[in-house]
Amino acid sequence: MEERNFQLAFSLVPGIGPKRFAGLLRVFGDARDAWFGKYEDYKKAGIGDLTFEKFSKFRSSFDIKAYLEQLKQKKVQFVAIADNNYPENLKKIDEAPLVIFVKGDIFNIDGKKCIAVVGTRKITRYGEEVTAKLVLELVSQGFIIVSGLALGVDVLAHKTAIEENAKTIAVLGSGVDCCYPRENMFIYEKIINGSGAVVSPFPLSMQPSIGTFPARNKIISGLSIGTLVTEAGFESGALITANYARQQKRPVFAVPGPITSKQSEGTAKLLKNGAIFIQNSQDILNYLGLKTSKSKDYSGLNLDKEEKQVFNVLRSESLNINDISKKTQIQISKLSAILTSLEIKGIVKNLGAGEFSIN
Repeated sequence: MEERNFQLAFSLVPGIGPKRFAGLLRVFGDARDAWFGKYEDYKKAGIGDLTFEKFSKFRSSFDIKAYLEQLKQKKVQFVAIADNNYPENLKKIDEAPLVIFVKGDIFNIDGKKCIAVVGTRKITRYGEEVTAKLVLELVSQGFIIVSGLALGVDVLAHKTAIEENAKTIAVLGSGVDCCYPRENMFIYEKIINGSGAVVSPFPLSMQPSIGTFPARNKIISGLSIGTLVTEAGFESGALITANYARQQKRPVFAVPGPITSKQSEGTAKLLKNGAIFIQNSQDILNYLGLKTSKSKDYSGLNLDKEEKQVFNVLRSESLNINDISKKTQIQISKLSAILTSLEIKGIVKNLGAGEFSIN
């Protein structure tokens, strides 16, 4: 059996997290040998009697092949930390999860353009305006939005990205097969069916609890090159995400809010403690040293709704006509005419072999 499958098994063992697993690797060399290891060697790795007892009980009853079959049935992939496609940003943080579970497609996402957008669940009209505005600006520059699928700022950030045919990653505080909260099932399904990926470090079917959300927040910031807090109260969970970003030595961006609003007390706190003051996406680009991408002006180009859809999906990468059809839900017979029209307008370039890109 593959080494990565034993890493998967260890990720599910109660009491053995990234730190203890690293100790086991120092003694055994790999996960396979550690899985079949003896008590004496576990003691050398710093594993105490109670933890070894729990592990031994788990090992005797756990069927790796059966679990792999469950993953297959639920269309869930897993990425082990030793895999080449484990997200590079996440791999760099302290005690990165041994395994992340994925529904959707995280593997073709450029981690250098992932940015976390988080905030209050009790979003105000002001919070809605600034979140939508900044996400629209960020995705127009090719950013991928990372958030936590919570009510309020999180789901609005995902929804805005999806409406622009941009990529988004939702990190859950539950098993990746459990949409939480249930009110966001429509967005959850949109994400896994083409708009990005839903990710979790937790086992299948695990329900969320108070203890799972900090781990979720650590991964949100860990996947991202920076964290943007658009609106947050004084005790908002978004401040936990911001704190993890600081620990990971990644920038924290915050939007100023009305001084009379309780939901701006958290962002005010962040700004007082050194977060970068943000009014627009250009402030983020300037801080990160990134150039503004050239983008077309829809009003000047006079594009119809379907032409805009095609333009949006080609904005960040060249695609085959079959992929464009899948992402836009436009039939190929109709799509061919739209692409021809965009070519005539000088907006789209035909690269040959059914591949297209922005001109």
